[in-house]
Amino acid sequence: MASSRSSAADPLGDAVARALAAQLTGPGRVAVALSGGRDSVALLAAVAALPAARVREPIAIHVNHGLSAHADAWQASCATLCTALDVPLVVRGVSVDPADADGIEAAARRARYEALYSAASDAGAAAVLLAHHQDDQAETLLLQLARGAGPHGLAGMPEARVDARGLAWLRPFLGLPRRTIDAWVRAHDLAFVDDDSNALPRHRRNALRLAVVPALARV
Repeated sequence: MASSRSSAADPLGDAVARALAAQLTGPGRVAVALSGGRDSVALLAAVAALPAARVREPIAIHVNHGLSAHADAWQASCATLCTALDVPLVVRGVSVDPADADGIEAAARRARYEALYSAASDAGAAAVLLAHHQDDQAETLLLQLARGAGPHGLAGMPEARVDARGLAWLRPFLGLPRRTIDAWVRAHDLAFVDDDSNALPRHRRNALRLAVVPALARV
């Protein structure tokens, strides 16, 4: 696995450095939400490559939802990556009710964010970094539009916010398209897992990604 180094030609490293500089007054400890997928793997690798003057003792947090037959394999993949990058890995298992009234996607999201907060807080992290990118933002806006959301909902995901408990949530890649992350991952020869549920159109976000977004791109 090749290592990455932040430079003028490193869009991911530069994006992370800017996000941290804008939110943290010094090299505080940060936590990276690591699913094992392409985007979060790229985020962790970019964070791990930053000098200590910009980030101190980063950790990775993997939330195991136990919803897929591959969940333990994804966790093992995260462990392998963290060993290679010399980044501590914290694993939190959560229980998600498939019959939740809000739907399994919403239930999993609630459980995931609470687990991320708990693990980051226990580790003394000042911020949690999330790997959402420009294409994710577009899908979120389409979902909100389909729900009839007002101006607040159509504002999309924020690049940075501090929750009521004082923890910062940062999305350094929100201004980057998926293709930039794809190219960076290939250039750095990073291995990642592919969630098989991403191909299932019964999930609303997947249906948008598979059918609506390509149609809009053609237009």
